[in-house]
Amino acid sequence: MHNFKTKRRSRPQKLWDFVRSVQGIAQSSDFSRVTTHLQFLAPPRSGNTLVGSLLDAHPEMVIAHEMDSMHYFQAAYQRSQIDYLLLDNSRKFTEEGRQWMGYNYQVPGQWQGKYRQLKVLGDKSGGRSARRILHAKNFEPLRDMIAKLGDRELVFLHIIRNPYDNITTMMKRTNKRKGKTEQPENLLKKIDHFFQHSAGIQKLYDLGEYRIISVHHEVLVSDTANELRRICNALGLEASQEYLDACAGVVWAKPKKTRHGSDLWSAEMIDLVSREMQSFPWFERYSY
Repeated sequence: MHNFKTKRRSRPQKLWDFVRSVQGIAQSSDFSRVTTHLQFLAPPRSGNTLVGSLLDAHPEMVIAHEMDSMHYFQAAYQRSQIDYLLLDNSRKFTEEGRQWMGYNYQVPGQWQGKYRQLKVLGDKSGGRSARRILHAKNFEPLRDMIAKLGDRELVFLHIIRNPYDNITTMMKRTNKRKGKTEQPENLLKKIDHFFQHSAGIQKLYDLGEYRIISVHHEVLVSDTANELRRICNALGLEASQEYLDACAGVVWAKPKKTRHGSDLWSAEMIDLVSREMQSFPWFERYSY
């Protein structure tokens, strides 16, 4: 199990976050070359942690782990304070070993938790970001971010995984955490949860005001170096062969097809998801 804290912050914790983030005001020169804020956008279990850790290994990029930065942009924080918290989050996750949900996300010999020259800052809170967008009918969280980011570009990274695998993994993780057995109602609940996230993401596409980089999880796993190079280039960064090789070396050989590990996928369940998928063009390549 993981020890890194990502649960919603209590009021005293939020107050402490604010107090320690004041250090960022004095360190603002460290962030003077940052041109881009990268916000992840995906349902849970899409591969967010893998991609976030690979990008955090780049010498010009820092990606926080589940900080829910949209909350801080909406609260009374200056940009430099949020910068500090993002960097501090990455450092702490690295110091604690980057163990998450039974996986090790360390990239040996690279730049996780530190940087050579910082140009891209980001946050791997994909699920929480999608939920905030879905529930804010006037896109207020995004307006607050844009106002505080100033001359930095807000870019979204949309990670896409086969819905059947994504939903199955969501269900299995929740069942394991709560000590439940697999039941049809558990699967139905996660199907609904998954497509609520997708609806939030679709709202952002429909708005058409922001640059969105889409990444298919299966492509990243099967062709890690080329896909990472593409993402880095889209962010205006070069990717050295050393960096690409190190990242490719920690990624499993092929995508995990967790859908085949559950007996709950009846013809009716498969058809339900297939019909829902038709509302979202990025699922066109997928089937059970």
